Amino acid sequence: MKTAVVVGGGIAGILSAILLKKKFVEVYLIEKGKTLGGLLKSYRNQDGIEFDYGTHFLRETGIPQLDAILFGKINSENWLTLNFLKAGNFFQSQLNEKSPFINSTFLSEELYHKGMIQLLNCVEPKTNYENLEEQLNDIFGTVFLDHIFKPVLKKFFNNELHKLAPDANRLLLPARLIGFTPEASRELKKSSIIDSKLAFHSYKEGLSGVKNYYPKRGGIIQWIEGLQQTLQEINVKVLTNSSVKSIQYSNAHLDTIVLDDNTSLKCNQLVWTIPIFLYIKAHGLTFPGSILSPNKLVTSLHHFVFDQPFLTDLYYFTCYDPQLITFRVTLYPNVQQTHLNSTQYHLTVEVLSTQKTNLRKTSMKVHDELILMGVIPAFSRVLTQHSEIIQEGFPVPTIQFVNGMKSQLEFVKKHASNTLFLGRSTGASWLMNEVLSETYLTIEGQI
Repeated sequence: MKTAVVVGGGIAGILSAILLKKKFVEVYLIEKGKTLGGLLKSYRNQDGIEFDYGTHFLRETGIPQLDAILFGKINSENWLTLNFLKAGNFFQSQLNEKSPFINSTFLSEELYHKGMIQLLNCVEPKTNYENLEEQLNDIFGTVFLDHIFKPVLKKFFNNELHKLAPDANRLLLPARLIGFTPEASRELKKSSIIDSKLAFHSYKEGLSGVKNYYPKRGGIIQWIEGLQQTLQEINVKVLTNSSVKSIQYSNAHLDTIVLDDNTSLKCNQLVWTIPIFLYIKAHGLTFPGSILSPNKLVTSLHHFVFDQPFLTDLYYFTCYDPQLITFRVTLYPNVQQTHLNSTQYHLTVEVLSTQKTNLRKTSMKVHDELILMGVIPAFSRVLTQHSEIIQEGFPVPTIQFVNGMKSQLEFVKKHASNTLFLGRSTGASWLMNEVLSETYLTIEGQI
């Protein structure tokens, strides 16, 4: 009987288990926590109002077979289908309600004109860069580097850009800027080089055709519950509150997975979606170097219910103002259209920090910033409020950390037969749809 074991119950692990069940008689999904889904979950307050752990709108990958697996249980009765998301951003003391991209025209006129001249004169980007500062300077020029990217990314990562890995900005920041007029931008974007740097002025333009989904009621946890139902239907054995104690080999071939309760699982194929250093430890390997603990972004979530309607109809927006601590705000009634006949208006504010967070002080400051940014009326009354910290935050993508992950991956691949390493822990992809696409294409192509 052929058996596959998947370690890690996040979205990469869930998808891996579903795909492997087509190829193996038995599939086990091992998760150390009480529930599956990682950060794709929701919090329900005492009044039954649900808040997500961040902005997690579902978006098709563009791979039909994969989308059928991921969204097959989504129906029009319980889910909204959104052709575009009303996304904005706050930058230079202005709330842009038309686009999630930073508008360079919000800078002073002198800086804006100098920056655009540099952006247009920058040649085609290279394929390899030493660090993020070199990359952004080469693509956008020194003006936008110094007056947009450096202060914004310093706010989130608390690191100098020359210490960050190339493409690290993509974790938190769109890769294009708004400039010129909408008409001029459309013309300039006909050049592939300029298109990669310049954004449309509206979230309604440049649509890819893929659909977005969000529940009509409740939170995003419903998606994970649907996928769990799929796991149950295809008879994947899900073991929560469980972790791997050791990995055993026979004739240089992975043979057995031993769990922390000493349960032994025969294994013909292992898929590992959690940090690689845990594999090294379970295998009993000696890594020829230092395994450094990364600095992680401490994410605090602040869930508010107000008695007044919001002053914006955005679904969510990101705050790029370096003077404010707010990272992202999700306004649920605007998405679900419940603001039309409601007396309670709920939102979630995410705050990123590399330091310990005082939840009470942070929530008070966030409340003041919501008024300052023009999200809620100053006379709004807070009906309920709840704050919490996400323990497993994103690692800061320094060059040292990214190179360390690559070294670990290269090392374990030399010692890991019939094993695939997938998910964010490999460092190959970070955004959810990239993780999903990589997982699908790897398992379908290699097993």
